[in-house]
Amino acid sequence: MAAAARIAALSAARIAALSKCVSEPRLARMAQVLASRTSKLHMALEDVTNGANTAAILRSCENLGVQNVHFFSSSNRTLRSPKPALKRRQQAEVSKGAHRWLTLTRHAGGVADFGAAARRGGWRVLGADASSEAAAPIASLDLHAPHADADGASGPAAAAAPIVLLFGNEGKGLSAEALALCGELGGGTFRLPSCGLTRSYNVSVAAAMALFHCASKGLLCPPSVGLGQAERDELLLGWLERDIRGE
Repeated sequence: MAAAARIAALSAARIAALSKCVSEPRLARMAQVLASRTSKLHMALEDVTNGANTAAILRSCENLGVQNVHFFSSSNRTLRSPKPALKRRQQAEVSKGAHRWLTLTRHAGGVADFGAAARRGGWRVLGADASSEAAAPIASLDLHAPHADADGASGPAAAAAPIVLLFGNEGKGLSAEALALCGELGGGTFRLPSCGLTRSYNVSVAAAMALFHCASKGLLCPPSVGLGQAERDELLLGWLERDIRGE
C-alpha cells in the first residue's frame, strides 16, 4: 500500500507539472474524455491488413470511449499479399490521430498469445462471423451477463470482466483458432443485421456498427463503467507528454 501511495503521489506531481504546459481548455477536454473512457469493452483485430480499415476502426474506438485495442495474427494462415499500406499522411487523415489517445497492444505470439491474455484478464471474447448462420444476431446478445471463469465461478468479479469484440481479416474473417477461442471463453460469435445479397460489411463499418450497438446498451460513454483512478492518471500523464511533444 505504501508503494502504491508513493507511485500515486509521484504521478500526481508529474501531472501537476505537465498540466502547466497545456492550455486550460485543452486540459479540461482531456479530463472530460477520460471520464468517458472504459475498460469494460475492448476491440481486437486478427489479420486486418488494410491500413485504412485499421485507421477507421481506431477512430471509431476513440470517439466512443474504447481505450484498449489489440492486434494479432493467426498462426497458420497464409494470406494473400495485403494491399499496399496507405502513406502515413493518408492514414493520419483517416484516423485523425486516434492512435495517440488509445492503448494499443500487439500480441506477437498470435492467437495463443492473445488467448493467454484473455484468460488472465477473464475476458469474454465475442467474434464477428458473417459467414455462419449459427452466429447469434448481435441484438440477441446479453452484454451485461456475468461471465464465468475457467472454473465456472461467477459473481461481481466475473460480471466486471471486459468484453472483447473480435474482428478478422477483410477477406477470410476469423481463423479457426480464433473462433475456437471465442467458444472457449464464453463469448461465441455474433453477426450483424443484413438483408443484402453480399451479406457482409467492410470490417471498419462492421466494427463501428457493433460499437454503436454496445453504446446503445450502455457499455460505452456515460453511463459506461469507467477507468480506475490509477488508470486515468497513467493515461493523462501519457496524453500530456504526447501533447507537449507534439506527437
